[in-house]
Amino acid sequence: DQVEILSASLEAFEVTGHRPYLDFAINLAAIVRDRFGAEGGGFYDIPALKEEGHLRSRERRIQDSPVSSANATAALALAKLFHLTENKDYFSRVEDLLRFFQKEAEALAYFAAAYVTALDFYLKGPTKVVIAGKKEDARFRQLHETALFTFRPNFIVFPFTEEMRQPLI
Repeated sequence: DQVEILSASLEAFEVTGHRPYLDFAINLAAIVRDRFGAEGGGFYDIPALKEEGHLRSRERRIQDSPVSSANATAALALAKLFHLTENKDYFSRVEDLLRFFQKEAEALAYFAAAYVTALDFYLKGPTKVVIAGKKEDARFRQLHETALFTFRPNFIVFPFTEEMRQPLI
C-alpha cells in the first residue's frame, strides 16, 4: 500500500505541480526504506516489528499477481524520485532491487512485466520535461497541460514553480 501511495503522490506532483505531493513522496520513501527495506535489495511485504515475535513470515516478491508487484512499483517510483530530486540514494536502491530480483524475474517471464517496465526505465532513463514558470501564468498552464497529454514511455513532467525554489527535504 505504501509504495502505491508513493507512486500516486509522484503522479499527483506531476499533474498539479503542488510541492507538498513531492515532499510527501520523499518522506514516504524514507518510511518505506526504514520499515520495509531488505538487505541486498528490495522490500518486504510487512514491516519489521520486534515485538511481534518469531512466527511472522516476511516475504519479498517480484511476481505481478494480479497487479504490479510492490517491489516493481517501488523500483519505478524510486527511479522517478531520483530523476526529480537527483538524490543518488534512490538510484542505488533501484539498482540493488533490480539486481536482487533479476534471476527470479527471468524465471517468471511475463508474470514479472512490471519489473521489466522498471528495468526499462532504469536502463533507458526518462524523457524529462521541465516546465518553469508561475502556476497562474496561462502559458505555463498550457505548456504543462500539453506535456501531460503527450504520451511517451518513461516520461516525467517536472512543473518547476516558485514552490520548487526551496531546497528539497
